[in-house]
Amino acid sequence: MQHDAERALCAAVFAAYGREQLEMLLYQDCGGVRLDAIAPTGVDFEVTVFKVVASARIQGWIVTFIDAAIARNPGNAKLRAWESTYGWQVRTVGPGAHEAAGLIPTQLLLEPAHFDLTEIRLAIRMAMQSPAIPVIGFGVRYPESLFVQKLLDWLQFHLSGETQSKALLSLMPEINQLDYCLQRLGSYKTDLAEVNVLCEIGVRGVAADVIERFWDGVCAEFDMIAHRLVLVFTGDTQSIFPGEVTVLPQPRFSRLDVADWTERLISQRGWPGSVAHNWTEALCAAASFRDGHLDVRLLYEAMDRSVAVFRREPEKFRAMHEKGS
Repeated sequence: MQHDAERALCAAVFAAYGREQLEMLLYQDCGGVRLDAIAPTGVDFEVTVFKVVASARIQGWIVTFIDAAIARNPGNAKLRAWESTYGWQVRTVGPGAHEAAGLIPTQLLLEPAHFDLTEIRLAIRMAMQSPAIPVIGFGVRYPESLFVQKLLDWLQFHLSGETQSKALLSLMPEINQLDYCLQRLGSYKTDLAEVNVLCEIGVRGVAADVIERFWDGVCAEFDMIAHRLVLVFTGDTQSIFPGEVTVLPQPRFSRLDVADWTERLISQRGWPGSVAHNWTEALCAAASFRDGHLDVRLLYEAMDRSVAVFRREPEKFRAMHEKGS
C-alpha cells in the first residue's frame, strides 16, 4: 500500500472510530487481534490508529481490516471516499497477488526460488491466514540444502513487510543446548519490533520431545510481538514436529512443470515456442529422473546455470536454444 493511501486510511479510521470500537473490530472481525498488544491503553489515539494500520499492512491482514472497518461503519463518508479512491491498490497489489494471477514479472519468474512448488506454497499461505498468530512454524522433511535455501528465499519475499533472514540455528544437542537456542531467538526481539524475522531451525536427528520443548518455549516467549517470527524446521523423513507446526509436502517436479516455466518466460520475451521446447528438454536432460520425478537439486542447479546465460547474453541464449544445442 502506498504512503498516501496508508495516511488517508489512518485519517478515515481515526474519524470513524474510537478506541473501544476499534478494539471490538480487531478482536471480533480480524481474527482475535488484541489492540493492547499493538498500542497499550493511554497511547494517543491517532498514534494507536497508525500502529494498527501499520501492523495490518506488515502482517498481511490489511484487506481484512479495511473490509471490517467499512462493514461496521458503512455510512461513514471518509471511509467510503477512501475505498473509492484507494481500495483498488490494496486489493490488486501485494505479495503474491501477481503470482496468483499468473502475472509474475520476468525478473521474478527468472529466479528459480519462484519456480513451481504449488502444493508447498498453498500450505504456507493457508498457515499464514490468521493475523493473530505471531509465531508461525513450518516443518520440512526433505533435507536437501539447495531446496531449503530456495524455499527460504521464496518465503522471505512473500512475507508481508520487511523481513530479516537469520542464520541457521541447530537444535542438535552436540552443537547447541536448548536454553542457548532459546536465548539466541530471544535476542531477535529488538528486530521484531521493526521487521519480520525468518529463521531456519535445524532438527535433523533431534528427538521429538526436544523440538516440542523448544517450540513451546518460543511460543511462550514471543506471544506479544509487533511482527511475525517464522521458523522453518528442517529435519528428515523421521522428524516429528509439534502439532501447531505446518508440515510441508515433499517437493516434486515434472517435465510439465519445467515446460510451463520456460513457456511463460519465452512468451514474455516474444521468442518462438521452439526456444521454450528446447530449453525444457535441456533442463530435463540435466536433471534426470528419480522415481518418475526430476531430481530437485540437479534441476535447480541446471536452472541457475541457464538463467545466468539468459540474463547475461539473451540473444546468445535464444540462438543456442533455437538450434536445440
